[in-house]
Amino acid sequence: MTEVIGWEQFITTGQRLQHIDVRKALDEAITHAAQPLPERLRASALATLPKRGGLAEAVARSQIRVSGVTGSDAGARVTVDSRYNVAGLDAGRVVHPLFGDRRHWYSERVNPRWFTTPIEAAEPGIEREVRDAMDRVEKEAEG
Repeated sequence: MTEVIGWEQFITTGQRLQHIDVRKALDEAITHAAQPLPERLRASALATLPKRGGLAEAVARSQIRVSGVTGSDAGARVTVDSRYNVAGLDAGRVVHPLFGDRRHWYSERVNPRWFTTPIEAAEPGIEREVRDAMDRVEKEAEG
């Protein structure tokens, strides 16, 4: 069994095996392991972001997609289609007009890490699925 520590080693191991299904196995493992992320992110938005004004609900209703990515940027890609600045919200800031007055914008602090915390919690499971996928590919290449 080959122990794979990081993404670069995963790709290197795949290249060494020269097995045509390595990228497919990686993509499937990442996509499967990351499947619960959209619902976890929605729950985190509802639990973390302010409910007053509808921010938490609006972010939770956003379209959230997860996909596996192979190549030099191997990993899971999470896309949130929201009218809000997702990175700003995660950093603890929301900028909004007061009562719809778009000439006067205000910056307000919100609880940070609504996005980062669920992502970090999912990383060990994703890494485990990737290692398992590599083991399956290696066994298939050997046998």
